[in-house]
Formats: sequence, C-alpha cells, structure tokens
Amino acid sequence: MTYWHIQLHPNDSNFKNEINILKETSLIGLGAWKKGQAQINLFNKDMEIGDIVLVKRGQLTIALVEVVGEALFEPEPNKVLDWFEHRRKIKILEILEIEKYDFPQPRGTLSKSISKKTSTYQYINDWYNKLMNYPLPASGKKINISGIYIENYKMFVDFKLSFLNKKGEALPLIVLAGINGSGKTTLLEYIDKFDTQKNFKHKDYIEIENTDKDDFFTSEKRPKIYKFSTLNSGISGIKELRNKIRYFPVTANFTKDTQELIAIYSNQLIKNKDYRPSEAYESIKKIINDIFSSLDFNVSFSRLDEKDNVFFINKEGIEFPIDGLSTGEKTLLSKIFNLYIGDYAGKVILIDEPELSLHPNWQVKVLDIYENFCKNHNSQIIIATHSPQIIGSAKKEYLRILSISNGQVEVIDDLTSYGRDINWVLKNVMGVQSIRIVKIAERIKECQELLNKEKYSECEESLNDIENEIGEDDPELLKLRNILFFEQD
Repeated sequence: MTYWHIQLHPNDSNFKNEINILKETSLIGLGAWKKGQAQINLFNKDMEIGDIVLVKRGQLTIALVEVVGEALFEPEPNKVLDWFEHRRKIKILEILEIEKYDFPQPRGTLSKSISKKTSTYQYINDWYNKLMNYPLPASGKKINISGIYIENYKMFVDFKLSFLNKKGEALPLIVLAGINGSGKTTLLEYIDKFDTQKNFKHKDYIEIENTDKDDFFTSEKRPKIYKFSTLNSGISGIKELRNKIRYFPVTANFTKDTQELIAIYSNQLIKNKDYRPSEAYESIKKIINDIFSSLDFNVSFSRLDEKDNVFFINKEGIEFPIDGLSTGEKTLLSKIFNLYIGDYAGKVILIDEPELSLHPNWQVKVLDIYENFCKNHNSQIIIATHSPQIIGSAKKEYLRILSISNGQVEVIDDLTSYGRDINWVLKNVMGVQSIRIVKIAERIKECQELLNKEKYSECEESLNDIENEIGEDDPELLKLRNILFFEQD
C-alpha cells in the first residue's frame, strides 16, 4: 500500500467541484496534458489497487480515498464532472465536512509519499490510521537485532546467537528458553546495557538488520555495532541502537492504574490528534478488544464517562466499571496496553518472564499478541521465559534454547516444541527430571518394580495406598491397575 496526494481540477482557478466528482462518479483522474506526462505515467503504471490517495486543493484537504480500479482512458470525458481522460475507480474513506487548510505540500498535481520521515506521509498515515481505528505508532527508524556475538562475558564464551529466519530476515519475535542458570536473564541485561566502550578488551558486537536505506548511513545490510568503539570505524547506528532498546525486567512495575492509562491515551488522541471522543473510544476499543479476543475473554471495552471512569460490557450486554475485571485481567491489560500507548514502535523490546501473573490459559496465547504487535508496529520482542505454556506455543523459528555444556552456554535452534504437551516441554527443554513430586514418583516406580517381579498382592496394596493420596484417575496409576488386572488372571 502506497500513499499519494492528488489535485482534481482542470486549468481553472475557480474550479471547486471535487466533492461532487467523488460522490457522483467515484473517480479520481488526471487530464491529458503534455507537460504532465511524468505524473500521468505514475498514475497509470505505479498507482495500484489498494493505494490510499489524499484529494486536496492546494493546502485544503478534501477527502481520503482508496483505489479500487485499474487505470482507464476515456477519450471523451464529461466536461462538467469527470473531465479527466486518465481515471481510476475509488472508494471514499472520508470527505471532510469542515475546511482544513493544513496539508503541508500545496503544490503538485500528483505526488507519491514514500518516506515515512516526510510531513505529507505522516499527515496521510495519521488520517488513514484514524479512520481504520488503528493505534498510532510512534515515528522513528526501525531497529531489529539480527545477531549477537559475545567473546567472553560470564558464562558466554565465543557465543554467537542468530535471530534470523531461513530467508535471512530478522525475526520479529524471539523466545529464549532453557534450564535455570543458562543465562536467559543475563543475556537480556547484556543487550540492554550494550554500549561502545573505549577500553573494552573483547570484540563483542550486536548485528543490526538494515532493511531501510534511511535507517543508517551505511551500505551494509547488517552492520555490526561493536562494544569496542574503535572497531566501529565508518559504522553509524550506535546511538540509534542505544536509544531503541526497552527492557522490562522481572521487577518491572506494571501496576500503574489501567484506568489512568486508558484515560491518558484517550486524551492524547482528542487533544493531539483532533479525534472526536467517539473516535478515540473506537480506537481504544479496537486495541483492547484485539487483546481480549486472543484470550477468549467475555468482555469488551465500552466507554469512558465524564470523569474518565472506564466501563466494560459483557456478552449479556451488562455494563460494569473496570474494577469488575479480575486482578489478572487488569494486570494483563495493563502490560499489553502499555506497549500500545507507549513509545515502542520500531523498538527492540526485552521482556523477562512475561508469564508472571498470567493464568496458564493466557500464557498459551500471549505470544500471538506479542507477534501481532511486532508486525503492526515494526518492533522486535525478545523474551526470556520459564513457562512451558509459552515455550510450547513458540514457533520453531522463534525458539532459542540455551543450554550449559562444560560451563559455557550453547544454543539449540532446531528443536520443535510448538504444539508439544507440557510434560514434553518440561523434560526436554527445561530439564525437569520428574514432573511429579519426588516421593510419589519413587513410590510409583516401586509399584512398577513389584509388578515386574510378579508380586501382585504387594503391588495392589501399594497401588491402593497411592490412590488414596492422589486419586484413582491418574493416567499412570490407571495403566498399572490395568496391567495388574490382566496379569493376575
């Protein structure tokens, strides 16, 4: 999708018929004049279905439309309305009812807005996002980490970690897993504190994905930012990297009142983006409902009252204040909503143990929320987790398992935990030797040994004792009971 801005008028300073053209013909177009051939070529060949076009007259913004038809040529157009020979069918997204003379580029009949840095791009993008009820991401350059090398730091020796997929692209989401002491938190802290140092003795670096030519003043696709500053000759991006990392440690405080966060965001949209209250509420509703829909909540955002009190509504249509949400629901909403309203677009976000305070059913689904956030905000999220639910929901390409071998950290990146049951994840990823408490596990093992030795009465007595403690519906006990029944016969 590309943004454009166009003026719909013949060579007539008194022409003011754009709204009628849009409403009555659903067309935009250009006349066939010799000096405009370059713009005509753009209109016919570069503009595509799905592109968004702002219709203007000088600085006056008139409408925002979406292209829905291929380029057409009409040799004998209507001279009153569709006077232009080169034309495209459009869908009207919005026509401004109040005149606003604030478009930053008054000149030019047709122009393409490509660079996200320009005021015209930001103007059109803000308007489009507002109409689509999308959250408004912060502006700025995109930073993704594609790899890390640590020569010697604590348990990391000659350590190399890639965050690339099979296509050689930086991943939007990385899940660091492994046994306790494998360095997950240490690695997040290392990335967070990474900075160039003049007297650093090693050759540690962070490799940056450079997909946008405007990101860094370097021709390298993946420039390496070294911790030893004298190795960074000719490489820019050091300052950008330092300013683009956001770290949420285990101790991060997410207790800021969710109601206050929602009210702050609503006021920002109304005061800074000229949203009407109803439009601001729709934007908030989209964010919150997107979060909740991934987690099978039975509630959705309803409104704010005149005192900024937040209300939700359940599937029965009953409205209730935010205090009606559970503590876990409010904690989760606060965590995720912080990402949406904060300055995290284009950033690298480090999160240690995102599973804290989350119900296991939510832990299974929280990666979907983070993945969608990354894709919609050009961000990258790197998490360290002990949650088997999160690990079991991580796609193979996202998972990096840290293990200890001879006192050093090694990386396993070819293990598939996606869709595995929790017991498998606990044993094969997290190094849990027994998924039961040791005493019960040992007694079941003894029971199995009695069965193998054909000491059936003792085995049955042992089974009865265990069942009295943990219940009769345990799968492993049921299996032993079944074997005992047939072997006794």
